[in-house]
Amino acid sequence: MLAAGASLCEAPAVRVEVPGSAIAVDDTGEGSVVVLLHTGTGDRTEWDLVAERLGGWRIVRFDLRGFGETPVGATAFSYGDDVLAVMDALGIGAATLAGGSFGGLVALEAATIAPERLTRLVLLAPSLDDHDWSPEEQTFYAAEEAALAAGDLEQATRLNVALWAGRLDPALQARVAATQRRALQLQSHAEAQARDPDPPVGNRLSRLTMPTRILVGDADLPDFPAIAERLARELPDARLDVLPGAGHLLALERPDAVAAAILET
Repeated sequence: MLAAGASLCEAPAVRVEVPGSAIAVDDTGEGSVVVLLHTGTGDRTEWDLVAERLGGWRIVRFDLRGFGETPVGATAFSYGDDVLAVMDALGIGAATLAGGSFGGLVALEAATIAPERLTRLVLLAPSLDDHDWSPEEQTFYAAEEAALAAGDLEQATRLNVALWAGRLDPALQARVAATQRRALQLQSHAEAQARDPDPPVGNRLSRLTMPTRILVGDADLPDFPAIAERLARELPDARLDVLPGAGHLLALERPDAVAAAILET
């Protein structure tokens, strides 16, 4: 079911009703379809710089639950199922699916649920649910958890911006701070949680036979090049490109390279 709704983007959003929530979606343009999934620091506006480079495509981007204008809701859910629900509501049979970091994991989850619905995957420094995180990552997560337990959303926001957006210019850092703060606010009042994929997505990679393009920066935290290299080994039809000097938020830092990867046919 679709209903009109306000948007943080220039184009008005529609609302896709899902159990327990309503997902804020922007659906613009015409042509081949690409669905864009933002990182864990962002919302659908994170794709602005990429979207303006995708002429001739139908671009669907939406706020995952707990981000932007989409509340978590009161019902347990699957992020992968939400992707397919948005596609169903918009009448999209199959699409290219692009996701950054956490959004890359969501893209992989959706692909394991309905691989026939996805023509290609484009993964930007994707996360993976069975990865053994480095001490640097674990130190960050412990500091973030401590800030959240103390109710200090500003400190948690600062930690995230410093780690994930430190290479961006001040204006983009401010945008990341705003979207991250909003996500932390939504998630701190969440009544439900996402169900963990069972088995983990990382256990099902060999089933994903669609062409997959993976981008990662060589200046990112070491976990993400390691995940990218693993995906390139284990996915049957994958290509990995390492971007010299790039950090983690590639849709903001390297929109030309990201758009070029999506536009490949």
